[in-house]
Order: sequence, then C-alpha cells, then structure tokens
Amino acid sequence: MGTNKNTCKSAHVMSLLGKGPAAGHVQTVPAPQVRDIETITAEILNAKRAGGEAILAIGRGLMEAKAMLSHGEWLPWLTEQVEFSESTAQRFMRLAKEWSNPSALTDLGATKALQLLALPESERTAFLAESHQVGGEEKTVIDMTSRELDRAIKERDEALRSAEQARAEQSAAQQARTKMAEDMALANERIAGLNAEMDARAAEGVKWQKEIARLEIELSELKSRPVEVAVQVDEKAVEAARKEAEAAMQAKLDEAQKAQARAEEARKAAEGARAAAQAEAQAVRTELARVEKNAALTSNEDLVLFKELFDRAQEQINRIHGLLLRARGKDADRAEKMSRALLALSDKIREAVGACGAEGQLAICGWMPGGTQPFQPCDVVADFDLAGTGRISRMACRFDGGCFRYEKSRDAIRSEAVRWMALPPVVSESDTEEGGKG
Repeated sequence: MGTNKNTCKSAHVMSLLGKGPAAGHVQTVPAPQVRDIETITAEILNAKRAGGEAILAIGRGLMEAKAMLSHGEWLPWLTEQVEFSESTAQRFMRLAKEWSNPSALTDLGATKALQLLALPESERTAFLAESHQVGGEEKTVIDMTSRELDRAIKERDEALRSAEQARAEQSAAQQARTKMAEDMALANERIAGLNAEMDARAAEGVKWQKEIARLEIELSELKSRPVEVAVQVDEKAVEAARKEAEAAMQAKLDEAQKAQARAEEARKAAEGARAAAQAEAQAVRTELARVEKNAALTSNEDLVLFKELFDRAQEQINRIHGLLLRARGKDADRAEKMSRALLALSDKIREAVGACGAEGQLAICGWMPGGTQPFQPCDVVADFDLAGTGRISRMACRFDGGCFRYEKSRDAIRSEAVRWMALPPVVSESDTEEGGKG
C-alpha cells in the first residue's frame, strides 16, 4: 500500500516539474486555430500566475515526498525520479517554507528568490521595496540581474558588518575610557597621598634637624662648662658624673641623627614612589589619548567600511601583482594588456581622490579622524590634546598643505589633531562682485 502511495506521489511531483510519463506521452497535435487577443492575454496572465505558484508547489511537493519516503529512499528518489540534487531540493523546499507571496515570487523568478533567502525574513520585504545603488544606478530588486542582486546583498552585509564593528569598537572604547578614568583617579589619589607623605617626612626631618642642633649645643656647653667643686669633694666622682652626662647627651644626639636619617630615607622612598606614580599616570593619559583617537576613528561607520574595503583591495592588488609577474614570464602580450588595465584602474582611483577636495570632505564625511589630513590647504575646525593630558581643546586653525597652524600666529601646532573638519572657503564681497560682472 505504501508503494502505491509513493508511486502516486512521485507521479504528482514529476507532473509539477514537467517530467514523467504524462509529460513524455506523444499526443496528436490539433490543427491550428484562430486566436484572438483575449485568449492570448488570458494565457499570459495564467502563465504569470502559475510561475510563482509552480515554484512553491514544487517545494511543497518535495517536502511532502520527503516526509512520505522511508529512510534511505529520499536521495535515490531525488536523483532518479525528479532529477534534483539534494542542495537544489533544499532550496526549493526553503522557498516553499519562507515565501508566502506567489506574485512576488513570479516577478523575481526562482534564482533571485533563492538569493534573497540569504536575508533574514524580517528584512526581506523592506529590501524588496527599496531601491539600491548598483553600478551607479538606482534599481529595485526586480530590475536587477542575478549578479547585481548578489552584489547588492554583499554590500548590504558589508555595511551591516561595518556598523556592528563600529558599535563594538565604540563600546570597547567606552569601556576602556571608563577603566582608564578609574586608573587615572587612583593614580592621582596615590600621587596626592605620596605628596602628603613626602611633606610629613620632610617636616619630620626638619624637626629632628632642630633637635640635633639643640643637643649639639647642649653637649658642647656641657663639655666646656667649668665644674664648681666644693671643699673635700671627690674629683674622680665629679669627673665620672660629667662623663656620664656627656654620654647620655651623646646618646640622645645619636638617636636624633638616626631618626633624621630614617625620615630622609622615608622621604626619598616617597619621592621615588611618587615619580613612579606620575609615570604611570602619564602612561594612562597617553593610552587614553590613543583610545580617544581610535574612538573618533571608529565612530564613523563609513570610515570603518572604507578601511575594510581598502584592506580587501590591498589583498586583491597583491594577488593581481603575483598574476602579472607570472604572466610576464609566460605571455608578454597578455601581461601588457593586464598592465594597461591596472594603469587605467589607477587613473580612475586618482580621479576619484582628486574629486574629493576639502569641500567634498565637509559635505560627505564631516568630522575626519586623527592621522588624516585635508587634500589641500583650507581652514579647519580641529580638536587637539595640546597638553597630552587627554583634555581636548577645540579651535579654528589653518591647514597649509603640510601641517595645522594657529589661526592668528600661524605657528605650527605641535600636537596631532584628534579629529578635524574642513570648512568651506569664505567668499568675499569683492569675489561676489567680480563674479557678478563676469
């Protein structure tokens, strides 16, 4: 009984595919009949309607057949009965699962519909409705070729990856900034504590220095003081008392000198620790400036995408260079054609770069990251870390083609710009009048 059902199902699916005995049966061709426009129109509309439905019906039939066939029968049935590979069958079944609009499928065709399965279902409708830049033209998905659609999907994926990368790097930069701010606060707190320690040890040293001076005076006076001797006093006892007093005073002096030395050692240790803490704080400030610079760089999603494409282009150029070297050793004529093609490409790149003057940067990119410069002399607004502390100063300045300069003094700004934005040229009244006369 199961075999009959499988046979019937196979016949049904193959009929949908236009295969099998029913499709191959030789029929008598009827005599040509006169056809009117209404008949032709109806046939065209029916064919359009059947296009999407037939694709979905194939996928549904494949899903039903797979559920019906026993284990081990699916792949042989695919290849022998309906002449499908497993991957092709999977794509048709996925279309049947994820496409519910036969009319849209009819307009697209199976190939482009399968390509669109690379998009999340939630984004597919919007992608279909939007126009996309393809080869410098605005096109809808229906108007695109299969190759153009593949390129549009890849560009969309690249933009999403760049945006995600920019968000991730911004998040990492924010976390780094927070951590560095905490490290800087701890370093400053430690420096303040060490400053207080140095002041305390210095004060202690001064105190002991005064005590040493006092004791030295007393000891000197004690040694030089004459002894008032009474009648019949034991001179040896007096001398012993004097020596005992001098020894006690000397012991106090020695202890004061040791205390002063300990205070000085502690002050020097605090001074060394402060120097280390200051170096650590400076390292944190330097790293914070680097993080701020990278954050400015990664905040521009277009710039992140540019870097990704630029890196990829460099890899491709290296590969092309290798191919060109091999061609020169095998076919000089072909190598010459390849060289001319590369030179033509480099000319186009130069034209594209030359078209992006300062005004173009302002209009297209706005803020540009540190490490870059305008393509030509212009007035700019820029952020600088002038003191190297991480505190940003914004100012209007002039780029002279080589470096940024202060607006008034025209002295070179020694710090690197964290970011900058080119300003459009100022048109004077005389220029306006001359333009009007011309």
